Amino acid sequence: MKFTDKIKSTDGTIIAYHKMGTGPSIVIVHGGMELGSSHLDLANTLSQKYTVYLYDRRDRGASVAIASSRYCMQEEISDLMAMIQLSQAKYIFAVSAGALITLQFLLTNFSVEKVMLYEPPLSINGSINFKYMRRFDKEIASQKILDAFITTMRGSKMAPSIMKMIPRFILRKGMKKMGEKDNHDIDALGKLIPTFKHDVQLAVETQDTLDSYKVIKTQTLLIGGGKSPKYLKTALHHLQETLPHASTVVLKKCDHIGSSNKQAGGNPDLVAQAIFMFLQPA
Repeated sequence: MKFTDKIKSTDGTIIAYHKMGTGPSIVIVHGGMELGSSHLDLANTLSQKYTVYLYDRRDRGASVAIASSRYCMQEEISDLMAMIQLSQAKYIFAVSAGALITLQFLLTNFSVEKVMLYEPPLSINGSINFKYMRRFDKEIASQKILDAFITTMRGSKMAPSIMKMIPRFILRKGMKKMGEKDNHDIDALGKLIPTFKHDVQLAVETQDTLDSYKVIKTQTLLIGGGKSPKYLKTALHHLQETLPHASTVVLKKCDHIGSSNKQAGGNPDLVAQAIFMFLQPA
Protein backbone atom coordinates (compact mmCIF):
# COMPACT_ATOMS: atom_id res chain seq x y z
CA MET A 1 0.00 0.00 0.00
CA LYS A 2 1.49 3.32 -1.07
CA PHE A 3 0.60 6.37 0.97
CA THR A 4 -0.63 9.28 -1.15
CA ASP A 5 -1.69 11.96 1.37
CA LYS A 6 1.25 14.30 1.93
CA ILE A 7 2.46 17.19 4.08
CA LYS A 8 5.70 19.16 4.24
CA SER A 9 8.08 19.02 7.18
CA THR A 10 10.03 22.05 8.41
CA ASP A 11 12.84 21.70 5.87
CA GLY A 12 10.48 21.02 2.96
CA THR A 13 10.74 17.23 3.07
CA ILE A 14 7.59 15.55 1.76
CA ILE A 15 6.06 13.22 4.33
CA ALA A 16 3.52 10.70 3.00
CA TYR A 17 0.83 9.37 5.29
CA HIS A 18 -2.46 7.48 5.46
CA LYS A 19 -5.42 8.23 7.74
CA MET A 20 -8.04 5.73 8.85
CA GLY A 21 -10.78 5.36 11.46
CA THR A 22 -12.66 7.82 13.68
CA GLY A 23 -12.21 9.06 17.23
CA PRO A 24 -9.20 10.49 19.10
CA SER A 25 -6.04 10.49 17.00
CA ILE A 26 -3.00 8.22 17.29
CA VAL A 27 0.17 8.69 15.26
CA ILE A 28 2.18 5.51 14.57
CA VAL A 29 5.95 5.93 14.15
CA HIS A 30 7.53 2.88 12.50
CA GLY A 31 10.98 1.39 13.12
CA GLY A 32 13.95 0.35 11.01
CA MET A 33 13.55 -1.38 7.62
CA GLU A 34 9.83 -0.65 7.80
CA LEU A 35 7.21 1.63 6.26
CA GLY A 36 4.05 3.05 7.73
CA SER A 37 2.18 0.21 6.02
CA SER A 38 4.23 -2.29 8.05
CA HIS A 39 1.70 -1.63 10.83
CA LEU A 40 -1.45 -1.62 8.74
CA ASP A 41 -2.95 -4.62 10.58
CA LEU A 42 -2.44 -2.86 13.92
CA ALA A 43 -3.91 0.35 12.52
CA ASN A 44 -6.97 -1.51 11.21
CA THR A 45 -7.69 -2.83 14.70
CA LEU A 46 -7.03 0.49 16.45
CA SER A 47 -9.21 2.32 13.93
CA GLN A 48 -12.27 0.69 15.53
CA LYS A 49 -11.96 3.31 18.30
CA TYR A 50 -9.36 5.83 17.09
CA THR A 51 -8.30 7.87 14.08
CA VAL A 52 -4.94 6.38 13.14
CA TYR A 53 -2.22 8.18 11.20
CA LEU A 54 0.47 6.02 9.60
CA TYR A 55 3.38 7.79 7.91
CA ASP A 56 6.52 6.81 6.03
CA ARG A 57 9.55 8.25 7.78
CA ARG A 58 11.77 10.43 5.59
CA ASP A 59 13.63 8.75 2.73
CA ARG A 60 11.41 5.70 3.05
CA GLY A 61 8.48 4.70 0.88
CA ALA A 62 6.72 7.75 -0.55
CA SER A 63 8.38 10.25 1.83
CA VAL A 64 11.13 12.13 -0.01
CA ALA A 65 13.75 14.33 1.67
CA ILE A 66 14.93 17.44 -0.13
CA ALA A 67 18.41 17.27 -1.67
CA SER A 68 20.00 19.54 0.95
CA SER A 69 18.50 17.64 3.88
CA ARG A 70 20.97 16.38 6.50
CA TYR A 71 19.79 13.25 8.26
CA CYS A 72 19.76 13.51 12.05
CA MET A 73 17.46 13.11 15.02
CA GLN A 74 16.23 16.70 14.86
CA GLU A 75 14.91 16.20 11.33
CA GLU A 76 12.96 13.12 12.46
CA ILE A 77 11.54 15.11 15.39
CA SER A 78 10.42 17.84 12.99
CA ASP A 79 8.66 15.25 10.83
CA LEU A 80 6.85 13.81 13.85
CA MET A 81 5.90 17.33 14.94
CA ALA A 82 4.38 17.96 11.52
CA MET A 83 2.27 14.81 11.90
CA ILE A 84 1.17 15.81 15.40
CA GLN A 85 0.14 19.27 14.21
CA LEU A 86 -1.75 17.79 11.27
CA SER A 87 -3.57 15.15 13.32
CA GLN A 88 -3.90 17.04 16.61
CA ALA A 89 -3.04 13.66 18.12
CA LYS A 90 -2.84 13.21 21.86
CA TYR A 91 -1.41 9.69 21.52
CA ILE A 92 1.68 8.19 19.87
CA PHE A 93 2.56 4.55 19.30
CA ALA A 94 6.21 4.18 18.30
CA VAL A 95 8.38 1.19 17.44
CA SER A 96 12.14 0.64 17.86
CA ALA A 97 14.00 3.61 16.32
CA GLY A 98 10.63 5.36 16.13
CA ALA A 99 10.44 5.04 19.92
CA LEU A 100 13.84 6.76 20.23
CA ILE A 101 12.49 9.62 18.09
CA THR A 102 9.44 9.85 20.33
CA LEU A 103 11.50 9.97 23.52
CA GLN A 104 13.51 12.87 22.12
CA PHE A 105 10.32 14.56 20.89
CA LEU A 106 8.84 14.43 24.41
CA LEU A 107 11.77 16.40 25.84
CA THR A 108 10.57 19.60 24.17
CA ASN A 109 6.98 18.94 23.10
CA PHE A 110 4.25 18.61 25.71
CA SER A 111 0.97 18.39 23.78
CA VAL A 112 0.85 14.58 23.72
CA GLU A 113 -0.94 12.98 26.67
CA LYS A 114 0.00 9.31 26.33
CA VAL A 115 2.69 7.41 24.45
CA MET A 116 3.29 3.73 23.85
CA LEU A 117 6.89 2.74 23.13
CA TYR A 118 7.66 -0.68 21.68
CA GLU A 119 11.25 -1.67 22.51
CA PRO A 120 13.33 1.48 21.93
CA PRO A 121 16.94 0.35 21.20
CA LEU A 122 18.44 2.65 23.82
CA SER A 123 22.08 1.78 24.42
CA ILE A 124 23.01 1.95 28.12
CA ASN A 125 26.63 1.60 29.20
CA GLY A 126 27.54 -0.14 25.95
CA SER A 127 24.59 -2.55 25.97
CA ILE A 128 24.42 -2.33 22.15
CA ASN A 129 27.46 -3.19 20.05
CA PHE A 130 27.49 -1.22 16.80
CA LYS A 131 30.72 -2.68 15.36
CA TYR A 132 28.85 -4.80 12.81
CA MET A 133 27.90 -1.59 10.99
CA ARG A 134 31.41 -1.36 9.52
CA ARG A 135 30.74 -4.53 7.56
CA PHE A 136 27.22 -3.32 6.72
CA ASP A 137 28.55 -0.05 5.26
CA LYS A 138 31.08 -1.89 3.09
CA GLU A 139 28.43 -4.28 1.80
CA ILE A 140 26.05 -1.43 0.96
CA ALA A 141 28.86 0.43 -0.82
CA SER A 142 29.53 -2.72 -2.86
CA GLN A 143 25.81 -3.16 -3.65
CA LYS A 144 25.74 -6.43 -1.70
CA ILE A 145 22.26 -5.77 -0.37
CA LEU A 146 21.41 -9.31 0.71
CA ASP A 147 24.71 -9.60 2.56
CA ALA A 148 23.98 -6.31 4.29
CA PHE A 149 20.61 -7.65 5.40
CA ILE A 150 22.21 -10.80 6.82
CA THR A 151 24.78 -8.66 8.63
CA THR A 152 22.00 -6.51 10.07
CA MET A 153 19.97 -9.46 11.32
CA ARG A 154 22.96 -11.14 12.92
CA GLY A 155 24.56 -7.98 14.29
CA SER A 156 21.35 -6.68 15.85
CA LYS A 157 20.66 -10.16 17.30
CA MET A 158 17.29 -10.28 15.52
CA ALA A 159 18.15 -13.36 13.46
CA PRO A 160 16.48 -16.68 14.32
CA SER A 161 18.91 -19.18 15.82
CA ILE A 162 19.00 -21.21 12.62
CA MET A 163 20.01 -18.13 10.62
CA LYS A 164 23.12 -17.76 12.77
CA MET A 165 24.32 -21.25 11.84
CA ILE A 166 23.55 -21.34 8.12
CA PRO A 167 26.42 -20.17 5.86
CA ARG A 168 25.89 -16.86 4.11
CA PHE A 169 25.95 -18.28 0.58
CA ILE A 170 23.04 -20.59 1.43
CA LEU A 171 21.08 -17.71 2.98
CA ARG A 172 21.68 -15.60 -0.13
CA LYS A 173 20.38 -18.38 -2.37
CA GLY A 174 17.31 -18.78 -0.21
CA MET A 175 16.54 -15.07 -0.29
CA LYS A 176 16.99 -14.94 -4.06
CA LYS A 177 14.50 -17.80 -4.46
CA MET A 178 12.05 -15.90 -2.26
CA GLY A 179 12.55 -12.90 -4.52
CA GLU A 180 11.70 -14.99 -7.58
CA LYS A 181 8.40 -15.95 -5.95
CA ASP A 182 7.52 -12.46 -4.73
CA ASN A 183 9.46 -9.73 -6.52
CA HIS A 184 7.43 -6.93 -4.92
CA ASP A 185 8.30 -7.82 -1.31
CA ILE A 186 11.99 -8.46 -1.98
CA ASP A 187 12.31 -5.24 -4.00
CA ALA A 188 10.64 -3.24 -1.22
CA LEU A 189 13.00 -4.76 1.35
CA GLY A 190 15.97 -4.06 -0.91
CA LYS A 191 15.11 -0.36 -0.92
CA LEU A 192 14.73 -0.27 2.86
CA ILE A 193 17.91 -2.13 3.84
CA PRO A 194 20.27 0.81 3.10
CA THR A 195 18.15 3.11 5.30
CA PHE A 196 18.98 0.97 8.33
CA LYS A 197 22.15 3.04 8.76
CA HIS A 198 19.91 5.98 9.70
CA ASP A 199 18.17 3.99 12.43
CA VAL A 200 21.53 2.96 13.85
CA GLN A 201 22.61 6.61 13.68
CA LEU A 202 19.66 7.48 15.93
CA ALA A 203 20.69 4.76 18.38
CA VAL A 204 24.25 6.11 18.39
CA GLU A 205 23.02 9.69 18.90
CA THR A 206 20.92 8.66 21.90
CA GLN A 207 23.25 6.22 23.64
CA ASP A 208 23.69 6.96 27.35
CA THR A 209 20.97 9.64 27.35
CA LEU A 210 18.86 7.78 29.90
CA ASP A 211 19.05 10.44 32.64
CA SER A 212 17.69 13.12 30.32
CA TYR A 213 14.32 11.36 30.23
CA LYS A 214 13.68 11.97 33.94
CA VAL A 215 11.91 15.21 32.99
CA ILE A 216 9.31 13.53 30.77
CA LYS A 217 5.91 13.83 32.45
CA THR A 218 3.88 12.08 29.75
CA GLN A 219 2.08 8.88 30.72
CA THR A 220 4.07 6.12 29.04
CA LEU A 221 3.44 2.46 28.32
CA LEU A 222 6.62 0.49 27.64
CA ILE A 223 5.93 -2.63 25.59
CA GLY A 224 8.39 -5.49 25.24
CA GLY A 225 8.46 -8.89 23.61
CA GLY A 226 9.31 -11.94 25.67
CA LYS A 227 11.36 -13.33 22.77
CA SER A 228 13.40 -10.17 22.12
CA PRO A 229 17.18 -9.73 22.63
CA LYS A 230 18.52 -8.95 26.09
CA TYR A 231 19.66 -5.40 25.26
CA LEU A 232 16.08 -4.39 24.45
CA LYS A 233 14.87 -5.79 27.76
CA THR A 234 17.68 -3.89 29.49
CA ALA A 235 16.52 -0.64 27.89
CA LEU A 236 12.90 -1.21 28.99
CA HIS A 237 13.97 -1.97 32.55
CA HIS A 238 16.02 1.21 32.87
CA LEU A 239 13.35 3.35 31.22
CA GLN A 240 10.79 1.96 33.66
CA GLU A 241 13.05 3.07 36.50
CA THR A 242 13.68 6.50 34.95
CA LEU A 243 10.43 7.77 33.45
CA PRO A 244 8.21 9.32 36.17
CA HIS A 245 4.92 8.00 34.78
CA ALA A 246 5.75 4.69 33.12
CA SER A 247 4.30 1.21 33.23
CA THR A 248 5.56 -1.88 31.42
CA VAL A 249 3.87 -4.81 29.73
CA VAL A 250 5.78 -7.79 28.33
CA LEU A 251 4.07 -9.79 25.61
CA LYS A 252 5.58 -13.24 26.01
CA LYS A 253 4.58 -14.48 22.56
CA CYS A 254 6.15 -11.51 20.74
CA ASP A 255 9.60 -10.54 19.57
CA HIS A 256 10.87 -7.20 18.19
CA ILE A 257 8.42 -7.25 15.27
CA GLY A 258 5.41 -7.96 17.46
CA SER A 259 3.50 -4.90 16.24
CA SER A 260 4.16 -5.60 12.55
CA ASN A 261 1.65 -7.08 10.13
CA LYS A 262 0.68 -10.73 10.57
CA GLN A 263 2.12 -11.63 7.17
CA ALA A 264 5.52 -10.39 8.37
CA GLY A 265 5.36 -12.52 11.53
CA GLY A 266 3.91 -9.96 13.93
CA ASN A 267 1.13 -10.31 16.48
CA PRO A 268 -0.66 -6.96 16.07
CA ASP A 269 -3.87 -8.09 17.80
CA LEU A 270 -1.95 -8.78 21.00
CA VAL A 271 -0.24 -5.38 20.81
CA ALA A 272 -3.58 -3.69 20.11
CA GLN A 273 -5.04 -5.23 23.28
CA ALA A 274 -2.27 -3.68 25.36
CA ILE A 275 -2.84 -0.30 23.70
CA PHE A 276 -6.62 -0.40 24.21
CA MET A 277 -6.16 -1.18 27.91
CA PHE A 278 -3.65 1.64 28.37
CA LEU A 279 -5.81 4.23 26.60
CA GLN A 280 -9.12 3.36 28.18
CA PRO A 281 -10.49 6.07 30.51
CA ALA A 282 -9.53 5.73 34.17
